[in-house]
Amino acid sequence: LIYPMQPEPSDYVSRPEVSDNPSVDVGIMSCSLWRSGKQTGWDRIAPFPERKPLLGWYDEGNPELSDWETKIMTEHGVDFQVYCWFKPDGSNDTPIKTPNWSYAIEAYKCSKYSDMIKYCFLYENLTASCDTIDDFKEHIAPYWIEHYFKDPRYYKIDGKPVVTIHDMGRFVKQVSGGGSSKMDDSSYALAAEAVKYLKDECEKAGLGGLILMTNSVADSSRYADPEKMKLIGVEAGYPYGGIFGTNPAVLKKTYISAAENSGVDVIAASTM
Repeated sequence: LIYPMQPEPSDYVSRPEVSDNPSVDVGIMSCSLWRSGKQTGWDRIAPFPERKPLLGWYDEGNPELSDWETKIMTEHGVDFQVYCWFKPDGSNDTPIKTPNWSYAIEAYKCSKYSDMIKYCFLYENLTASCDTIDDFKEHIAPYWIEHYFKDPRYYKIDGKPVVTIHDMGRFVKQVSGGGSSKMDDSSYALAAEAVKYLKDECEKAGLGGLILMTNSVADSSRYADPEKMKLIGVEAGYPYGGIFGTNPAVLKKTYISAAENSGVDVIAASTM
């Protein structure tokens, strides 16, 4: 069905007034789960009115809401937003149609001011994930390239799209056939093969390659071995929202040490 375009309300979000930013790009990572009827929505937060957002109990997935977010972020020096990306449940070894909880990204894409801020995403691989390296190559990689990386609004460094994988240890296990708790040299080799494939496909698509980040560089007991990160193809790591209860000085020392051991860069991050 085709409907006529309706005029904007008089109080629609005004165009962001953006000033020149310094040479350093500032990004903000969000957990995009705040939509009524999806995940837990606001039910767990509503009993604590002191945690009510400036925008109120908003319904994520609304393009107008996305425009408000863009206005607030860009007017306060934010250059790009990092969404969470979830693979659909039950989609192993099948083409991807609609990612789980993708309403925030889709609302951004349809919003009026989407050209004023960049976006990228974190592959949240704790829930539904790739089952084998072939699943990653045949379904995830081409979907990312066609639906996101080729988008001129997608955040890139030197023309290369930036993507981050949440739990690199799980990724190593997943591309090795899922389920396995063992991370040996062959598992790391398959993870490196998967990453190289994605970077090569980005090259073929005219994107110049890919920059891969992860928040798993500092904890080899839970995540992958920090010394294997460069081997896999990781360029940088960062703390995911900090570690609650950790002294900031200790956290900083931990990540600097991990960077020295892994040979990858570490990106400064703050949490709230």
